[in-house]
Amino acid sequence: MNFGITGSRGFIGRHLVAELKNQKANLSFFDRPHGDLLILSDPLKKFVADKNTIIHTAAVNRGTDAEIIAGSVIATHNLITSLIKTKSKAKIVFLSSVRANDNSVYGLSKKLTEIMLKSFSESNKIPVSILRLTNVFGEGCKPLYNSVVATFCYKITNNQKIQILDGDKKIRFIYVKDAVQAIIKEA
Repeated sequence: MNFGITGSRGFIGRHLVAELKNQKANLSFFDRPHGDLLILSDPLKKFVADKNTIIHTAAVNRGTDAEIIAGSVIATHNLITSLIKTKSKAKIVFLSSVRANDNSVYGLSKKLTEIMLKSFSESNKIPVSILRLTNVFGEGCKPLYNSVVATFCYKITNNQKIQILDGDKKIRFIYVKDAVQAIIKEA
């Protein structure tokens, strides 16, 4: 099985790569600086051409509104366009977010990307799976960046105050290695 992974150096991507390597999967990656999803290019077409599955984890979750939108919408548009141009039938597994349900720029960019991928799937008869992940935590999380668990642990160990804004709200979490198993099962 030939897997292509975007965002392989991100938090989830690193864990995914490690597990797929353990399973002896045939892997290739499309990541910055050598692979830029914001540019429709021959290297991107070559990347998608011989894959059975593309696991699309790349995204921008911090930056200007334009950077966040481009990191999801334009990146995925270029990925889809490359699949069409190469006549690739690779299944796509897209890591979305529960934030696709809110009106933040990040959430709206994820929602629009989901819509694009569903339309692409229907039009081209290519399977697409969308996984809306929520509060992923585990080794490699960055405090004050991508995990409330890592942030709380960091603040507690550094004798800093933690703040709980809505103590009655229930939050669902998923351990990164469990998320990776769900991704692989979907692939």
